Amino acid sequence: MMLAVVIAFVLLGAAVLALAALALWLSRSRERALQQRSEKEAGKDMKNLVSQVAYAMELAGSATGRPTKSIAEAKQMAFVVTDIEGSTQLSVAGRTVYDQLLAIHDQLMREGIAKFNGTQIVTEGDSFLVAFPCVAEAVAFCQDLQYKLLDTPWPRAVLRLPGCQPVLNAEGDVMIQGPRVRVGVHWALPGLVACRPHGLTKAPMMVGVAVSIAQEVSDAAHGGQILISQDAWNQLRGYMARAGFPIVRRLGLFQLQAEEGKASWLYTLDGSLARPLRRDLPPTRKLVRVWPPPGAAMAGDWGLYVSDPPTPLPGGSDTLAFVFLRLRLPPGKRLRRRLYTAHSSPHRAAHHHQVPSSVLLALQQLFVKQAQQFEGYMFGSDALTERQGYFSFAFACSGNALRFCHTIQVCLMYNNRWPSEAAEYYGQTVVGIDGRLVFKGPRIAASIHCGSDYYRQPIASYHPTAAPGADYSGPAVALARALSDAAHGGQVLLTEEAWQGVQGVLQVMPTLLSGRSFKPPNTMQQLELGYREAPSVHEPMTMVFVKVAKPTAVTRAEASATDLGEEQVLEAITAYQLAVGQYAALARGLLPAYGGYECKEPEPGKFTMAFGCLTDAIAWASHVQKDLLALDWPPALLLMQGCEELRGEQGQRLWRGLRVRMGMAYGYINVKKPMNTGRADYFGELANTAARVAALAAPGQVLVESSQVDVAMPDGTTLLLEELPTYLPVKWAACGLAQGASVGFSRHGSVTDGGAPSSFGPQGLAAHGPRYNSGLGGGGRARRASYSATPSEMTAQLMAMRRKGSGSGAEFGHAAGVVTGSRLSSATGAFGRVEHIELRALGKYLLRGLDNPKVLYQALPETLLERSFVVATEALSSVGGLQGTASDQGYLQAVQASAPHA
Repeated sequence: MMLAVVIAFVLLGAAVLALAALALWLSRSRERALQQRSEKEAGKDMKNLVSQVAYAMELAGSATGRPTKSIAEAKQMAFVVTDIEGSTQLSVAGRTVYDQLLAIHDQLMREGIAKFNGTQIVTEGDSFLVAFPCVAEAVAFCQDLQYKLLDTPWPRAVLRLPGCQPVLNAEGDVMIQGPRVRVGVHWALPGLVACRPHGLTKAPMMVGVAVSIAQEVSDAAHGGQILISQDAWNQLRGYMARAGFPIVRRLGLFQLQAEEGKASWLYTLDGSLARPLRRDLPPTRKLVRVWPPPGAAMAGDWGLYVSDPPTPLPGGSDTLAFVFLRLRLPPGKRLRRRLYTAHSSPHRAAHHHQVPSSVLLALQQLFVKQAQQFEGYMFGSDALTERQGYFSFAFACSGNALRFCHTIQVCLMYNNRWPSEAAEYYGQTVVGIDGRLVFKGPRIAASIHCGSDYYRQPIASYHPTAAPGADYSGPAVALARALSDAAHGGQVLLTEEAWQGVQGVLQVMPTLLSGRSFKPPNTMQQLELGYREAPSVHEPMTMVFVKVAKPTAVTRAEASATDLGEEQVLEAITAYQLAVGQYAALARGLLPAYGGYECKEPEPGKFTMAFGCLTDAIAWASHVQKDLLALDWPPALLLMQGCEELRGEQGQRLWRGLRVRMGMAYGYINVKKPMNTGRADYFGELANTAARVAALAAPGQVLVESSQVDVAMPDGTTLLLEELPTYLPVKWAACGLAQGASVGFSRHGSVTDGGAPSSFGPQGLAAHGPRYNSGLGGGGRARRASYSATPSEMTAQLMAMRRKGSGSGAEFGHAAGVVTGSRLSSATGAFGRVEHIELRALGKYLLRGLDNPKVLYQALPETLLERSFVVATEALSSVGGLQGTASDQGYLQAVQASAPHA
């Protein structure tokens, strides 16, 4: 009995152990599968990034097109020589298997030659001599060949041959398998190669010193290695995108027998950015190394520093792009602060801390590999000495600097080879809604600034044949470093000078990073609204379209009318262009005071604006209309028809200078997207409505549409009524803004004293508090909150009059001061700077392209109430009946009847 119990326990224990082993095996299998899937996705993402950057650089003209001349006609070309290592031993080990190996090898070679525009010159057994029109295509062919040799499913018999067995690295990945092919690349300069046709086949035959150098370079390589000469590297720089972004490493200075013992630098390739392939190989074969000398202690990554100090682009006034990368602490992480050493500068900010050298070294090696792809030069010696986490680079142009920064941000997410000390710098891993990584690994803040105010300090090279180095300092460098302090981890900030240089390469922004969002930069003050502060799609907003009405005289001058002399044409066009500049400065100068955001200016004098609140948009538009009368217009403009000065019954100015059409619509927008300028643009029904309302507006008129959302006055009454006009109290912005003065947006408190003394939240309720909140504290948009007082006495009187009003519109207009604007002005004089804007319904209209009729309102400041306009019926599909009171119809008829026909 006891024996049976013991046996049962033994069997149960064995079953438990078997289940545990099975669970462990399944768990590890799942982990391996997930890791393989992650690596596969990472590879796809990196290839996607590489293809995006390469395509953008092709568009930017970084690579030349394929030459039309044949290889036989070319005076210079790239030679590639390949050879299978140990081919004699392989053929002896198994002739049949070797024939199979050779057939696969030759097929891979010829496929690659055709793919990369090469020309097969000659073969000797398993060795190929191939010519390419440029080094970039030659290097791309060599990389592609090594990857195909690694990925080919070789027959088992081939893998059993000596020297063909798979070799694994420390992580268990296969680094090489199958035949080991050594490759050499050399660029033939003019005069060092000659081409003659073969006597029998008439195929091109290449002879000369360049061919001998290519063969000697290839013979110095080991199996699975790619060596390139100094001449080849000189041609490859600047065309790395076309070559597939190879990782280049300098090996040293060697004597070449083909050049009669002349020393030349040799380089090797460690795979590409998308697929690094670092193989541990012995020193080069057969060549005598001149430098580094035997026994010299060299840093393990010294060969990666292959870029020379950048040369400013022609016409760039010695301008360079400076990039600073800074390792940032993850949000919420509490790290042990390391004290400075005795050699640290006392003026450094107290929040800096020392980063472990192993982390800095890993980051530096990663950054240098990326920098060589875009001709970036790392300068500064404090990266590993002061250990504060700063890395500085110089580029010839901001386009390459931006590509470098974006590539860095993507590579950081997919680099899994970090030292253990780097774990404390990891931020939270964030995955987007599409399943792709958004954040992972260390957080690096990047900044870019372009400038010519720097100092260049030459640094002697480590060898006379190597290019000298350089160090940079000065205001431009200091600004780039300060900007990196303002950036968040994972973010790339550019100054305006750098931004102007990347307008044509914005498509480089990887979609892999498009899901990232950041808080505002850590600066002292924001001087202008950015994309994130533009009105949001989640709350009501106002779209405003503005367009200047071009005078007839200018239109005729641009058409070169026959009755106009050359001086008259020049005078009219010059006066108009100056006037448009004045008007644009006025419109832009008043925007910050009213919480407005400029989306775009597709043509001079035509703007698209966005406001968080309808009342601020109305106040801004009315203020612009008022101040247009006071601008110092060119005298020639005031003589043009439609720009002359006209006064009202009380002697006040009604018209003077350019006349501007303004139309706006209030409601919810469908889509908000950044344009290639970095500004926000909006799409949807609201934008279409605003554009059509603006097209309906007459010169000098402000039209308003708000059918989606109702807006309330401070006393709770509706702001816009179809039956009767309403009066919005406003407090105009300071006059200095009209001259284009800049306005700073503070994080705490008011920055402006302008606009309607009201601003409404999403529910249309009046809000109290600071006059302006830029959203920098996390609101994410610009919304004013400027209603700081109850309605004035005059406003209350006007509201009471509109409630009692009945009968014709003329009676109400006379009572409210519609005709005699001075009466309303004098009344408001008792209330300080508070004035009023009349909002009157014109009726319901069915605009072109829109299904539902819209009620349009006209906004006029009290000093311009005598203005009258002709309804632009050509912009309507039909007038759907005013469907309002008799006063509305009488008002519209009065407007049409009293409109000037000039």
